[in-house]
Parts: sequence; structure tokens; C-alpha cells
Amino acid sequence: LTLAGLRWQSEYLDLTYALNTGVAFSMLSFLEHNLKYLHLALIGVLFIYLFWQKTLLKTHNIAFGMMLGAGVSNLLDRFI
Repeated sequence: LTLAGLRWQSEYLDLTYALNTGVAFSMLSFLEHNLKYLHLALIGVLFIYLFWQKTLLKTHNIAFGMMLGAGVSNLLDRFI
């Protein structure tokens, strides 16, 4: 979806404002508002899994911390 009036063009660079209602490349765009609840459920499942797998969390804490941080950040973007 390209909005009229929010476009900048020059000799070397063109910028156009576009909205993406889905995930990457508008995949799952048919879910629209339900997508944020799907993200919330996935983050919850990951958190519960990590709670029960304490040895896995201890050995891969940086990787799981990055995944949880990215998931929460994406979720905040969806709700705000």
C-alpha cells in the first residue's frame, strides 16, 4: 500500500512510505490483529520451554536472551 504524498524522489534515490500489515513480505497479512496474539503465544511457549529446560538455558543464555528480546520488541511494535 503506497500512500500518496509520502514520496521523495531524487536523481539517485527514491523513497516511498509503505505499510506492511503482515510479517515479512506481507506473509500472514490475513491475520491482521490476531497476529499480535500469535506472537504473544509463541513468546509464552518459548518462555515456558526455557523455564523447564534449565540446563539448556544455562548453556545458551545469550542466544535465548536475544530471541526473547527480539520477540518482545516485535510484540511491542505490534501493540503500540
